[in-house]
This record gives sequence, structure tokens and C-alpha cells, in this order.
Amino acid sequence: MHITDLITDAEQIHALLSIPAHLGEDINQIVRFEEVEDYMSPYIYIQDNDCLEMTTTKTKFVIIADGTEVCTTDKLLRAIKLLLGCYYIFNMAYPTKMQNTLCFMQKVFLKLMPALSETRQF
Repeated sequence: MHITDLITDAEQIHALLSIPAHLGEDINQIVRFEEVEDYMSPYIYIQDNDCLEMTTTKTKFVIIADGTEVCTTDKLLRAIKLLLGCYYIFNMAYPTKMQNTLCFMQKVFLKLMPALSETRQF
């Protein structure tokens, strides 16, 4: 048995969504519970959910970039990886207010080291 087999979807979701708070940043920069018009940076839109129970099979995580739906998944970790990919594909810098979080996620989930110009002191 692997340790990840013991972690429920709810625990994974709560752990992932708490990362920005631990780094002193605002999760609302990359995760939204409603679509936002005129927001250029890519973000994850959590759709079809009960905010208190994001463990149902109907929860969808939609990646929105420049007001356009890029893709949809049912796993938050996959949505985070896709979000990071959007920044890379569209050649966009991470938002200043989320740079620590996104650089951390890039290192941990994608195993890619950010360029020195992208890093900040934690």
C-alpha cells in the first residue's frame, strides 16, 4: 500500500488549496468559484460543486485563460499541473502575488526548477 492510497480526495484538495496560505499568498489569484470576465491570467474555476464538499464526482476543475475555457478535469492536482502548463505555453509570467506558490508547485509537481529571475525569497 502506498501512502497516497490512504489520503482521501477531500484531504488532498484541502492540502493543495492551503499551500498559498502557508506562503502568505492569496489563493483567489489562481482558484475561483465563479468565472471572471476580463481576467488575463490563467486560473482554475471550480465548477458544479458544493464549497463544503468538493469530493463529489460532479466536481469539475476548469482551466480558464484569457476568458476562454482551455480544458476540464475532475482532479485538482491535474488542474494545477495544467494551470502551470498554461503559463508555459502562453509564455506568461506568474502573477507577482502568487509567484511563491506557483514556483513551489512547479518544483514539487512538475519537478522543474524555476529560473533564477523567477524566484523570490520565501
